[in-house]
Amino acid sequence: MKGDDNPRSQIPGRGQLYLIEIPFIILGLLAIYRNRKLLYYLPLLALILAPIPAAITRESPHALRGILAAPSFAIISAFGIHFLMESFKKYSKIIFACVVAVYVLSFEAYLTGFVTKYAVETASDWQYQYKEIFANQKSGIVTDKYAEPYIFALFYLKYPPEKFRAEVKYNPVDKWGFSLVSSFNGFQFK
Repeated sequence: MKGDDNPRSQIPGRGQLYLIEIPFIILGLLAIYRNRKLLYYLPLLALILAPIPAAITRESPHALRGILAAPSFAIISAFGIHFLMESFKKYSKIIFACVVAVYVLSFEAYLTGFVTKYAVETASDWQYQYKEIFANQKSGIVTDKYAEPYIFALFYLKYPPEKFRAEVKYNPVDKWGFSLVSSFNGFQFK
């Protein structure tokens, strides 16, 4: 299930990178341009190639498929921090201390939101409702909007595989070549 299907599931201000990294990435790009060593261009090459997995799948946008860009951004950001410290050598210890402090504060804000809000605001993204549905219902219509609910039904009902294979009904094959479970044991998945 994607977080963009449910606007409540997104925790505002939380992405793959911290906002503080923007100036460091810009400085890192400047450092790469000025240095012109082949080794410095590898993170840029990796950054260019990183979106390919997300671009060739049908479940886009998807944060995990774009995660390959994170190491490149981290390296470029580190180049920027190093460039800043080298440019102001006299203040390099102060710059380093400030950068560490800002990252610690950014992480603290993220961690606080993760611990206090994430579980509640993203429960539907983790298919939590299916546990309650299959614990309390013996039949009915279940939406398949958020993944494949029959898997959760099999798990929570501790349904025997032989029995499932004997009574399962499938939908017709779709344009992607998949056939989803339509119904079994009184449950319909639509």
